[in-house]
Amino acid sequence: MKQSFLSRIQSYFDGRYDGRYLEFVLAEIARRHPKAISELICSACGLPSRSLRAPVLIPEYRYESSGSRRADLAVFSCPEDSQPVVLIEIKYRDKPGRDQLPSYLKWKNGADGRNVLVLSREVLEPEGFAFMTWTRAARLLRAHAAGSEFVKALVEHLEEEGVVMQEIKPKPLMGFLKRILAPHAAGMQAGNVTGPEEFSRLLKNTKLLSARFNPLFKDAWRSAGKRGTSDPSGTKDASIDFDVINRLSVPTRAELYDESLGFPKLRDAVRAGGVIDVYARHSLGSGKDVWLRVGYGFWIEIKRSSSHEPSHHPTVHLWSWAYGAGVKRYNTRTGEDVDAPVQSSEKKISFALLTTKAEESIDRLEQIVRKQLVEVLEQLRSPSDILTAKQRLAVKHLLKRLRTA
Repeated sequence: MKQSFLSRIQSYFDGRYDGRYLEFVLAEIARRHPKAISELICSACGLPSRSLRAPVLIPEYRYESSGSRRADLAVFSCPEDSQPVVLIEIKYRDKPGRDQLPSYLKWKNGADGRNVLVLSREVLEPEGFAFMTWTRAARLLRAHAAGSEFVKALVEHLEEEGVVMQEIKPKPLMGFLKRILAPHAAGMQAGNVTGPEEFSRLLKNTKLLSARFNPLFKDAWRSAGKRGTSDPSGTKDASIDFDVINRLSVPTRAELYDESLGFPKLRDAVRAGGVIDVYARHSLGSGKDVWLRVGYGFWIEIKRSSSHEPSHHPTVHLWSWAYGAGVKRYNTRTGEDVDAPVQSSEKKISFALLTTKAEESIDRLEQIVRKQLVEVLEQLRSPSDILTAKQRLAVKHLLKRLRTA
C-alpha cells in the first residue's frame, strides 16, 4: 500500500532533524505546484524564468565531491535529466558547517551551469553561492498560497515558527496597545479580536531579529572557556519579553484607584498613555553576584492621540542596554554611581518598520543593533571590576565579532 505524503515524512518532524522535513515539503510542492518552486529557485539563483520547465526535487541527494556527500535537495530541470542543475542546503535554525560549503563549491565548479542555493533564517552571503532567507522565500510562495492549500500551510507554518519576518497590520495593533495604556474612549476599536495576534507577530519578529545575534553570543561564551564557572546560561537563545509602563495623569492614591471592588483598581480616566517595551535579552552569566543580561528592543510610546494613521503613528525608538550584578552608571544629578543599566544612544525609527514594512526591515534593524551593542559593551569593559574573567573575555569576543561581521 502506497504511503501518504505525511506518513512518509513523519519521522523527520523529530527535533533532532531541525527542519529536515522542509526538504520533503518543498519536494512535494514541486510535484503539485511546480511553478511556485520554479519561480523561487530561479529568483534566488538568477536563472531565466524558463530554466526549470518541470522541476523535480529529490531530498537527501548523494553527490560526489571529495567522496560521497549529501545535499538536502537536488533540483532537476525536468524528469528526463540525469544530473541536477541546483543543489539546495537548508538551514532552519543553524548555519552551514565548515566542511559543507567547500564540498558544494567543488561540485558547482565541476561543470558549467551548476548552482548551489542556501536557504536560511539568517542572511548569509557565502561566496560563490546563491542564498535566500526564509522571509523572502515565504514572500514569493505567498503569491501562490491562494491557489494551493499546501503552499499556504507551509507559509503559515514558517510564520508560526518565527522563521520569517511577518507584516503587521497597524490598525488592530494600535487598538490593542491603546486598550492597555489609554482610556477606553481614546479611539480604540470595538471587537478588536486580531489585535493580540498582531502583537504576537511583533514578538515573533523580535525573536527573529535576535536569531541574528544568538550565534554571536553563544560563540563568545564558548570561546571564553571554563574560566570561573561552567554556567550554561550563555549557550541559550535570547529570551523575548515585553514591559508595560503606564503614564498616569493624577498624583494621589484616592484619585488613582477605585476600591469599590474590595481591592485597588486603576481608574480608567487616569490612564494617559505610556510605553510598550518589546525586547530580546541575552544572558552572559547567572548567579546572585555574577548575573549579566544584554538586550535590545523597541520602545513604543503611546499617547491618547496615537493611531494607525501615518500622521499620528506612535514614536518608536530602538535601543540596546546591559544590566546585572555590579553594573552601575554615573548619575549626573547626584554625582554618584547607582545600580542602573548601561545603555546605548537611542535610534528613532518609523512605526512602519515594525508593521507594514516589517518583512523588509530586518537587515536595517540588525545593522542599528550591531552598532548599539558595540556602544553598550564598550561601556561594560571600562570598569575592570564589574565582570568576571569569563565575562570580560566573552565581551571581548563579542566586540570583535560585532565589528567584523
